[in-house]
Amino acid sequence: MPTLVKIPNFNAFTALGDPGCDGLGAEIMTIFSNGLSDANNDSDFSLILGDIVPYGSERFYKSVSGFIKTTAKHNVYALKGNHDKEFYNEYFGNPEYTLYDDNTAVVVLDNSTREFTLVGLELLERSLTEHKDKHIVIAMHIPPPNSVCLNSVSESEWEKITWIFEATAKKPDYLLCGHVHSYFETDIDGIRLIASGGSGAREEDVEGVSRSGYHRVRFYYEGENLLYEKLLILTK
Repeated sequence: MPTLVKIPNFNAFTALGDPGCDGLGAEIMTIFSNGLSDANNDSDFSLILGDIVPYGSERFYKSVSGFIKTTAKHNVYALKGNHDKEFYNEYFGNPEYTLYDDNTAVVVLDNSTREFTLVGLELLERSLTEHKDKHIVIAMHIPPPNSVCLNSVSESEWEKITWIFEATAKKPDYLLCGHVHSYFETDIDGIRLIASGGSGAREEDVEGVSRSGYHRVRFYYEGENLLYEKLLILTK
């Protein structure tokens, strides 16, 4: 996959978090399938927020990539989670890229090792500069430091990102991540953080966060405003 991917103008997309890190059994794949099928009806593409497979065995990648191709009726993109190691690039391509159209840029970063890469930082700076007048969503697997959940990247790593915000004089509209098998929202320096890891993996208890049910997050336009909603996924 190229680093910059232009998509014909899209009105909505769906984010699906952590479908595969607890295995690819029937229940998990049913939830994931239902999420993709729902997105077929109301989104132009889907983005998997990492942890596509339980670990880096090629048979898992073959299974889930084939499953996605037969289930989704639109393009499905993915970012790299901490469970997605060997064979990720062979089956899902470049882990860092920007999806964009005339109104929106979705910048996908790889922080699966709890560190941001030089390639990703350069991509982010370029994207914020070139798409300064657009709505921006930055997607990564592991959350930035926040007031809700301690399972995040370090403050020093996150400073690499905030420095780019300052250097480009551009902040994103949304920060989007998975990793935590629940759902929460909070603000970080005036930016809305949405953490969603509920598209297949077993739900986790997160301190201060109620169990949210299996779900996906849909971003959509209402006039010129980029909005979002959490939508429950049926388990059967």
